Amino acid sequence: MKNCKVVCRLMTLAITGLVTLGSASSAMAARSSEFAYFADPSSNNRRALLVDWLGTTRARVTNAIGTRLGSVVHEGALHVVTLDSPVSQPFYGADPDSCGEYPSIRQETTQIALRYVSGDVHRGTSQVIEIGTRTVLDGCDAGRSVPFGALTDTGETMNRLAMDARPPMHDLLPGTRVAGLSEAEFPPESDDILAVDVVTLYAGGMASFSRTGHVVPAAFNAERWLVLSLGAFERAYTRLAVDRATGAETWMRAEWSGNQALRVVPELVVKPAAPAGFGTEHQASRVWESGLFSRSQAPFFINLYEGGTGERVAKELSDGTETRQSITWGLAGSTVVQTRFTGPFRRERTWVPLRNHGAKVRFVMESETQTLEDGTVRPFLLPRVNFYIDRGEAVPPATP
Repeated sequence: MKNCKVVCRLMTLAITGLVTLGSASSAMAARSSEFAYFADPSSNNRRALLVDWLGTTRARVTNAIGTRLGSVVHEGALHVVTLDSPVSQPFYGADPDSCGEYPSIRQETTQIALRYVSGDVHRGTSQVIEIGTRTVLDGCDAGRSVPFGALTDTGETMNRLAMDARPPMHDLLPGTRVAGLSEAEFPPESDDILAVDVVTLYAGGMASFSRTGHVVPAAFNAERWLVLSLGAFERAYTRLAVDRATGAETWMRAEWSGNQALRVVPELVVKPAAPAGFGTEHQASRVWESGLFSRSQAPFFINLYEGGTGERVAKELSDGTETRQSITWGLAGSTVVQTRFTGPFRRERTWVPLRNHGAKVRFVMESETQTLEDGTVRPFLLPRVNFYIDRGEAVPPATP
């Protein structure tokens, strides 16, 4: 059986589509325009899209897989992009075939339907609908092809932002530290998750990565992208949104070449600031909700009880169920260290404080390792920026 976590991620990487401006679309179509489309970071959705709206009949679409050109047909509030060539993405099926095996599948996205929901010519929301086919490549059902998506679907509602309406970046002066950027090479396919780091910007168009100490060229271009030269490749970042309630920032990460984005994904970013941390053991003993899942249908909590015990609580709002797993925890300086066991494997998750936002929100650099039976330690969760929200006193469950 293949890893379902990877399966689900691969399926979401297929190109997501353009979104529209509803009644304002005719005015927008009269000129070339660039828009970003992205989900709220608290929904744990890593979809992002960058669209060049090329006049009235053409569009250039970039997502985590790559870039495609397409023709556009407008039908009122619905706009349909037919790609010049399909976006093809292989993955392993999440459901068994007729023989009980998990086959390889090729998904081909041929059209993207875009339906205006709210907002104006600068920002708002739109429904994004993918249309295409999924073909089984091996196993008992090899050759079976099933269509997916339809113009009548509601799709997925995403944020829409004109790139000329992005939040300013003039606060990113020399000496500023930014958590959430990466120098790791983007995999040629499949997983889009990269280990992130804290980067310090310097005068003269340079930046340094804290974990490795690497110093690289990094400068803002005229279009407000921070472009990093990372040896054999370039990567660029730009700010898309700031959540005033939590302080969470959504940036777009782009694999970059020739002053153009080739692949894009969203990234959660924060500027570290002292003092940051959870305080004493007593102060840290709270119910902490993971910000990455707080607006999803599967919220996730870590309960830290006084005395070094705790629980991980995963909820499914759709069916009202939850699962719990015991942990132990403690403080190593200001870092929170949590330990749990899954079968014979020991896992250790760390929260390195980055920034406190108000009394309730704690930004951390979060990572997790797994220790195998032979003592081998390997990464389980690559370093990422996350934030945790204080949901109140953590009370251990009553002992029967």
